[in-house]
Amino acid sequence: MHPLPRKTCATGLLIPPLALLAIALTSMAQTERQVEVAPQASNEPLIFTKVALGDTPLMCGLVKGMDEYQAVVPFHASDDWIENLRVEFLNRTVKPVAFVGLRLWFPDTGDGRSRAIRVYNVPIGRIPDVAAFGQDGHALAQPSSYQRIWFAPGQTMAVQLRDHIDRISSAVRASIPLSSVTRLKIDIAVCYFSDGTKWAGGGYRVPDREHPGTWKVLPRTYFPGNVLANWPPLPEPAK
Repeated sequence: MHPLPRKTCATGLLIPPLALLAIALTSMAQTERQVEVAPQASNEPLIFTKVALGDTPLMCGLVKGMDEYQAVVPFHASDDWIENLRVEFLNRTVKPVAFVGLRLWFPDTGDGRSRAIRVYNVPIGRIPDVAAFGQDGHALAQPSSYQRIWFAPGQTMAVQLRDHIDRISSAVRASIPLSSVTRLKIDIAVCYFSDGTKWAGGGYRVPDREHPGTWKVLPRTYFPGNVLANWPPLPEPAK
């Protein structure tokens, strides 16, 4: 029985067969993936500043200028890539934020017509009591996991998807395994400020304190602060 041959690399060193197998398996596990941040408007309270895979920033469509967006560039990553993502966004307003719904879309799971696209909303914080009512006027029963936060003006928040991976996987696996996901789209579904003001669907509204569960819509021109502030966000200082 003849021993397995060894291949020689450019430096002349011999590479053992097991090492070659490990390299091959690692290469096979690297699949093309893509993250895209949904286009943002200048009246949005939160602006995405970075999406990173581990320590590597991704090209994902971030705002780069008044009417300029970063390109979306695919990359290669292993099957556990979702849990290694970190999403960062900035509070552009003059109000502290109490709750954010970070929405994750999984286009591989459907076409939006014959099959619905699986979506998971990552809850961050707790809806203020003054705004925590259903349309029927009854108080919302918020899970104990909804802990109060104080997301201050000008502050950047970083969300590690690893911390939410079990629920993300549950939301997707009815269609496909999470390891089969190749595309992810991200946006902000909803934002509540500490005073109860709500941003959703492109506009702002405040709770009607006399009629719990109903809202007073603010003018389309309303923005809590300077609408040009951090649009686009300042680049990170050089290291």
